[in-house]
Amino acid sequence: MGQLGKGRDDMKKFLVVTLVVMMAVASGFAETAKTPAAFVNKAAVQKAAAAIKPTPLIAVAGTATAGYLPMFTDAAGDVTNSKLFELDTTVGGIPTTYYGIGTATPAFNLDIVSALDPAAITVEGFGNVGVNFIGQRAEGVPGHPTSLLANDNIMTMQGRGYGSTGYSSLSRASMKFFAAEAWTDAAQGTYITLATTPTGSVNGGGAAPERLRITAAGLVGIGTSAPDQMLTVAGAVHSTAGGFIFPGGTTQLVAAGLPTSDGSILVTGTLTAPALAVNTALIQARVGGTCTAGSAMTGVTATGGVTCGTIGAGGTAANVPVVETLVTPSLTGGSGLSAASTIFTADTTGFYRVSVYMNSPAGGTCSSAPCTGEQIVLTWSDGISNGAQATTTCSLAGPCSSSFSAPIWVATGQNIQAYSQTTGSGSAPSGTFNAYFLVEKL
Repeated sequence: MGQLGKGRDDMKKFLVVTLVVMMAVASGFAETAKTPAAFVNKAAVQKAAAAIKPTPLIAVAGTATAGYLPMFTDAAGDVTNSKLFELDTTVGGIPTTYYGIGTATPAFNLDIVSALDPAAITVEGFGNVGVNFIGQRAEGVPGHPTSLLANDNIMTMQGRGYGSTGYSSLSRASMKFFAAEAWTDAAQGTYITLATTPTGSVNGGGAAPERLRITAAGLVGIGTSAPDQMLTVAGAVHSTAGGFIFPGGTTQLVAAGLPTSDGSILVTGTLTAPALAVNTALIQARVGGTCTAGSAMTGVTATGGVTCGTIGAGGTAANVPVVETLVTPSLTGGSGLSAASTIFTADTTGFYRVSVYMNSPAGGTCSSAPCTGEQIVLTWSDGISNGAQATTTCSLAGPCSSSFSAPIWVATGQNIQAYSQTTGSGSAPSGTFNAYFLVEKL
């Protein structure tokens, strides 16, 4: 219709110009010939011009309707209404044009209504590059674009469907492309999401919730928007066939169990909630019982409990001593007593056993008879009184075995001390000698 109207306007302009020229020429002839103005029949000229009927450049076949873009129907230039409708409107104060194909009420920039099943848009391309669908987005307004902001939606491919009374107003399934950061010419990170709507739901009237995300780093999250590995799944992973292949190249088809051929390890429960237990008939449970001071542990039960018994002289067979320390103080041989040397400080109150071992003199000579009279004297505190509670004798001529094994009672924080003493007649040994003290807690 736009071309038809333009043709009529051009024809009118042509006739007016022709009329003006004819009048100018007639007037010129009259002036040249000195002919009076009465001889120019202006009324006749105007009547002749009005009688001229212009022929339209484009003929309309049928009724023309405003808003529809015309379509040529034949080679003669006749036009009629097409299926393409143009709607000029204003959106947010900005002039906008909507085009409808098959509809006179387009709701988007391009709205296509088709009875074809399936309705489709086909783009056929050639060359080295595949067909592209490009969505460009900027902040700002047309003519004044600004940079994208982090999490701006760049492009969306979505599906909407018809319910009982109309189409859904928001997407019920979608693929969205987002800016992962504020964009510059050098920083343009993106991420992608997929969304679906649960069965029997409209998601509270909102858009479909996100199900999968591919981050800017290429990490894939299923059920989570913050994957921390190449694949992060918020839920169980089910392999219906093929199993799972590990980095070493091995494939696992079923859940692996522990080697329990002897029945010592028991695996119970389910695949989703396995339980691991120890067969206490074959493996001793962790010992968790204790015995009071002055008693000894005589047995351990299958569940880790203990039985306790009393300690006899020198310790019973059920006694389990704990080695507390092994020291080698250097004692001085000679007449009289040596200085006392602390060999142990008790950390808990209880019975302790001290064993003394001698070796050859560390210096000087010890070949005369008086060497056999050298004694080691132990003294300790029981928290009540101090004094030499036990004495043991061992020859300095050579090593000897344990020379003292009776248990002694020592209070917490009290010391066990030792010193040497020479007895007998003859020459006293010279130099120093070592004595080994083994302290055991009973």
